[in-house]
Amino acid sequence: MKALEKIPGINPLLSRIDSEFVVAFKEKRICELEKADLFSDLTKIINRSYAELGMKVAGNYPAESARYLDATVQMLASDLLVYFPNVTVREINNAVRRGIRKEYGEYFGFNVIAIHGFVEKYLNSEERNKALKKQHDFELITQTKQEEKVVDTWQITFDGLKSCYEDWCKTGRLIDFGSINYQFLVAAGEINLSNEDKQFIYDLAQSQIKLEKAQEVPDNRLAYRRIMEELTDVNLVISKAKEIALIDYFATKPDLDKLIPTLKEAWVKLNSEWNKNNLQCD
Repeated sequence: MKALEKIPGINPLLSRIDSEFVVAFKEKRICELEKADLFSDLTKIINRSYAELGMKVAGNYPAESARYLDATVQMLASDLLVYFPNVTVREINNAVRRGIRKEYGEYFGFNVIAIHGFVEKYLNSEERNKALKKQHDFELITQTKQEEKVVDTWQITFDGLKSCYEDWCKTGRLIDFGSINYQFLVAAGEINLSNEDKQFIYDLAQSQIKLEKAQEVPDNRLAYRRIMEELTDVNLVISKAKEIALIDYFATKPDLDKLIPTLKEAWVKLNSEWNKNNLQCD
């Protein structure tokens, strides 16, 4: 088992003991584990406990002790899976560690019945329940804040789209940094181009870029011909093509307010993809 670590999503204001309860609770339940893995973990817990107690596994010789240990582990696994299937290995470990130190009172012999009692008292302890409640309250607050943040970010994105559209209507100029509004409308299905449309717009974008460059040079036929024949930066052409597609969409005079439900659903998906990509970059 791994040592206690600081895990994202855990209430940072929890004490060390409270964090121990919460981290243990967050792990995979024993009913979800492969039996071989569960047996291995329980064997480690029992061996360590015997060592801490200064005891040896019953048996007159190693092979007999090994058989006794295997039988104990199998009985313990069966007992725990029946009575506490949703407990985690770390919780069992914590319960046994506390139990053999008599934090749950006296016990008679270190065996399956004793460990059953340790786990039961651990799960029902007021200390653990208080720690889990603190974590639950923290998660509710965090979720509420995230939802509020999502609403705020959505509003900023939608306002940016409306502002882009209104500015284009007034001035005929389009400013779409990073093609954000284009991506937004594609995700919403508002801009839906066939492969033929994309090729046509790409070729148009390339021509427009070359004409704009040609207008910047003196009246020189050789320079003009060189500009028209040279290859244009692909990324620049793609960016220009997206602008053309966005202008074509705005020319249809869309009622963006009526599209809010569709746009919001698309934004949630798009925002999720952006966040995932940022995490991968980090």
